[in-house]
Amino acid sequence: MRAGKFNIRGFVLLVLGMSDISLLCGQESRITAQKMWEHRDQGIRVFRDRAEKGSLLEQFNLGWAYYNGAGAPQVFAEALRLFRKAADQGDERAQYYLGIMYERGQGVQKDVAEAVRWFRRAADQADAKAQFQLGLYYESGSIVTQDFVQAHMWLNLAASSPGGVEVENLKNYAQRREEVAKRMTAQQIAEAQRLAMEWRPEGATDSTAK
Repeated sequence: MRAGKFNIRGFVLLVLGMSDISLLCGQESRITAQKMWEHRDQGIRVFRDRAEKGSLLEQFNLGWAYYNGAGAPQVFAEALRLFRKAADQGDERAQYYLGIMYERGQGVQKDVAEAVRWFRRAADQADAKAQFQLGLYYESGSIVTQDFVQAHMWLNLAASSPGGVEVENLKNYAQRREEVAKRMTAQQIAEAQRLAMEWRPEGATDSTAK
């Protein structure tokens, strides 16, 4: 469950608090660096206020900004806190990022088992990147029991994502799926394909799932 579409260009502009878009054209001379930082801090306060009041969109967007250092300082601990707020409300993008942060030990002690738990929660809501990560864990047998059928199923779902995923990523997902298939029997591949066909996102019904 996600709240709105994230637009990095628009978000950074809003955080910087700029009404003059000349900066996008490379005309930085129209505003001083000091003024930019003053506007940025004001913008962050606005977004933080909305996030603390429970806005799922602002929780994710501000967490993303802190994670990437885009429009805000790069502070992993703050990104983790905001992502957790959004993830607890069911945002699959935030759940995926929590998986990444636990996997890498960013802003938190490294805990791969916890990373897999968050990847699964996001994958269950059709987040393709999380489905890909979960497929890799089933392929390697790291943390979870090695299971090529489950690996193929999750990689297949990731490669078949209906939208919002870069074409190059989809190609990579499909390539990884085919590599796993080389280690499987025809019966195992058929079972994995059946599971993928029958899979539905968490909370979906036959009338809403595609």
